[in-house]
Amino acid sequence: MRPSTLTLRWGFDDGAWSRQPEYSNVPSLSATWRVGRKVSLWTGASYFQQSTRGSNLRILGVNEHSYSRYLPLSLGLRVHAHNAEGQQRGPFVELGPSVIPAWYRSRTEDYYGVRTRSGYALMGGLQAGTGLRIPTLDGTRAELGVSYYLAEAFGENANAYGRIGTPHEVDVNVLTLYVAFGIGD
Repeated sequence: MRPSTLTLRWGFDDGAWSRQPEYSNVPSLSATWRVGRKVSLWTGASYFQQSTRGSNLRILGVNEHSYSRYLPLSLGLRVHAHNAEGQQRGPFVELGPSVIPAWYRSRTEDYYGVRTRSGYALMGGLQAGTGLRIPTLDGTRAELGVSYYLAEAFGENANAYGRIGTPHEVDVNVLTLYVAFGIGD
């Protein structure tokens, strides 16, 4: 079953302006399948990473390089406006649960040697977004939008780097602004 739309997105997260925490750019791919006049089944796959270099303890001779990488996979619904020809154009809202495989690695170097921690975590959460779909050339279209990722790790990950497994706190809370180009409907 072919999707009615296929879109490649390139996003920038809220950390790009605040520098806390430092996440990467956020590429993603999304697709929709019509299930009604203004409703579509929506899927998305994204990627982002959180990384740090250095440490507040650098003056004590401690050097650290760490990262966490996330691959949100979402499935949900998109409610959209359409033009006179029935194509998805104008404003839209999308929402769906996510499963997020994540992996992390931390390397600390100090007077006692080098210590490395790494591992995997499976996270559950949601992805929500809104935007505006704009017609462009000959069947293509552009989107300007915002996506929000929220996730919590399953189980305990006491040795994980970053926020994965942090007790009583949300592990992933990322807002991205994106521009996208797509084909279809």
